[in-house]
Amino acid sequence: MKQKKHLTKISFDKIKREIDLVIKSEIDNRFVSVSENPDPQMINSIIEEKNREVVKIYQQAQVLPNLPTLFQLALRIREKGLLFMEYGQVRDEDFFNYTDKKGRLEALLTASINAIEPAFTNLFHERIDDFDNCYKKAGIILEAIDQISQIESMALKSIDFRVQYENDAIAHLEKMAPWSTQIEKLRTETARFEGIICIESLYSQLIQRTADVKNSIRANAANVSKFIFGQALSVFRGFQNAKVDIRAVTEFMAQKEALIGYMDLFEAVGDHARKDQIQGFIKKIDAACAKIDKKAEADKKKQELAAKLEQKRIETVWSGFMEIRQEFEKGKFGTLRRQKKAVAVLEKYVAVLKSGGQRIKASEIERFIISAGLRKD
Repeated sequence: MKQKKHLTKISFDKIKREIDLVIKSEIDNRFVSVSENPDPQMINSIIEEKNREVVKIYQQAQVLPNLPTLFQLALRIREKGLLFMEYGQVRDEDFFNYTDKKGRLEALLTASINAIEPAFTNLFHERIDDFDNCYKKAGIILEAIDQISQIESMALKSIDFRVQYENDAIAHLEKMAPWSTQIEKLRTETARFEGIICIESLYSQLIQRTADVKNSIRANAANVSKFIFGQALSVFRGFQNAKVDIRAVTEFMAQKEALIGYMDLFEAVGDHARKDQIQGFIKKIDAACAKIDKKAEADKKKQELAAKLEQKRIETVWSGFMEIRQEFEKGKFGTLRRQKKAVAVLEKYVAVLKSGGQRIKASEIERFIISAGLRKD
C-alpha cells in the first residue's frame, strides 16, 4: 500500500537532519555510553511492542512523518544496538525467540520504507550506509583509545623510577620515547576523522585521552628530564667557559654532538620546552664555530696574499739578479763604482731570498759575486 501523496510535502531536509541526529545518537550509544549485558526478556518485549507500532504506522499511512523513528529502530536491531543480541549472550530459547521477532520487525520495516516515495526510500538506505561508515570509523577511533590506554598503563608502571646515574636516566627516557611517538602516530592517523559530526563525541574522547596520557608521560619523566637537562646544561657551560679560537673547535664539536643527543631525547619524549632550550645552546656553539671559521678564512686569505706578495718579491729579485749577470757578461761593470753598486744591490737580493727561505738562490748569487770578482776588500 502506497502512502498518500500529500505526505510528500513534509520537509525532505528536516527529515534528513533528524536522521543525521539519530546516526550520531546511535554511534554514541554504541561507543561512548557504557552498555550493560542484554536482558532478553526486556528486549523481546520491546521488539514485540515495536512490531505492533510499525504495523499501526503503516496502516495509518504515517511512515513518512515517523521515518526518523523507524530509522532509529532499524539501527537499534543492528550490531551493538540497544535491541541487538548475539548468539551465546543469552539462553538459546531466548535467542531463537529474539531472532523470530527481529526477523518480523525487519520485514515490516522493509515494507514500510518501500511504501514511501523513492526519494525518501533512497535517503533511508543512503543513511544506513552512512551509519555503517561512521560505525567503522568509530571502531578505528575506539581501537586507538584502547592502545593509548595500554600505553598509559605502561607509563604508570614505571612512575617510581629514581634517578641516580645519567646512563640509567637516559635509558629510562629512551624506554618512554616510543610511547609518545606511538601516541602521536595514533593521533595523526585518526586526524582525518576530525569534524565528522556522527563521531565527534568519540573523537573528542580520543583527543582528551591523548592529552591526558601525554601529560601522564611528561609527569613520569619530569624528574628524569630535570636530571638529564642538568647534564646538558653542564656541557653548555663548558662551552661558555672556553676561549673561542681555532684550538677549541674539536672540543666545541664534541659538545655540540653531546647536546644533539640530549635534544633528540627530549624531542622523542615530547618535552619540547627543553628540546628548544638545548637547540638554542647548539645555535650558540654553531655561531662560535662560524666565527672561528670566518676568522680562519680571513687569516688564510691574508696568508695567501702574503705568500703571493712574497713570491712576487722573490721573482722580482731573481729577475733583477739575472739582468745584472747578463750585463756583467756583456762587460758593463768595468768601473769600480759600478761594481760596488752592483754588489750592494746583489747583497740586498741575497737578504731578501734568505728571509723568504730561498737559500739555494741566495747562495747562487753569493757565488756569482765571488766568481765575478765584484766584491773588493
